Amino acid sequence: PVSELAAHFIDLSADPHPLLYYALLKSWTVLAGETDVALRLTSALAGVVAAALVYRIACELTNWRTAALATLWIGLSPLLVAESQDVRMYAPSLALNLGATLALFKGMNRLRWLLLFIPLMTLACYSHLSSGLALTGLALAVLLSWRRSPTKAAWGLGAIVIVGLAYLP
Repeated sequence: PVSELAAHFIDLSADPHPLLYYALLKSWTVLAGETDVALRLTSALAGVVAAALVYRIACELTNWRTAALATLWIGLSPLLVAESQDVRMYAPSLALNLGATLALFKGMNRLRWLLLFIPLMTLACYSHLSSGLALTGLALAVLLSWRRSPTKAAWGLGAIVIVGLAYLP
């Protein structure tokens, strides 16, 4: 029932992981079935998306050679490869966090990207609790950019506060 599901979102004592991934996986099984391949496909696709997002973020921060090396490194990472084969929320959560990070970095120059950051980071927070740590790290990164551009940093912090408020139960 919906009331039990809503109560479980608020009370994490039974299962410490937020339920967004499980709700999405239930919807996915209706479309793709419950075979091993179908269940693992969500994590596998999320791992590929995560590697592509690492490339884009690294291109934003450095040059294409460093981005290619970072992508190779994450693509060969035993942890990412293992989690991309698991039917768990880790690879999708990583992809959401990386997508939100890219949107925030781009949003510091183009405000419309912040409109993408807010839902991506909110979904990340509702997919795994460690996303709250990522949100804190992004807030620190934005604060460090304050001296360079206070107005852009204020917009970034505003978006982070909105995500924080959306995550409060």
